[in-house]
Amino acid sequence: MFSDPLSLKSSNRFAFVRHEMPPFSERESHFDLFLERDGILQSWILESKMSVPMNTIAYRNQDHRLAYLDFEGEVSGNRGSVIQVLKGELLWICNDPEMVKVMLRPEDAPSFRLEFRRLASNIVDVDLAPPQKVPWEIRSNR
Repeated sequence: MFSDPLSLKSSNRFAFVRHEMPPFSERESHFDLFLERDGILQSWILESKMSVPMNTIAYRNQDHRLAYLDFEGEVSGNRGSVIQVLKGELLWICNDPEMVKVMLRPEDAPSFRLEFRRLASNIVDVDLAPPQKVPWEIRSNR
């Protein structure tokens, strides 16, 4: 892998957003994590609040457009609203079907690493809506 991920340049970005769902929604309000890769955003729905250190369960959502990295406001189709919580650059360290590792460099906070580990490895992950119920554990460290 990389000996010093903090020293490497990155053109990819990430964003944590708070997604407030409307009162009639079947889904609860939650935090979304967007990770840019190959012109799209890999999207994750977090079970708990974004924090560092983090230890939570997340579910892979369908890919999103890059515009969501900077978007705040009402989401079309009566799907609530989103507020940016944290954003910045990201460096991909590992991206395979069982493990994802990224180094996040927030704009106004110290860098930290997120590690995603698939908990239900017998289910094939494909991008479909609504979100898959394939749990991933996310842990962070600095």
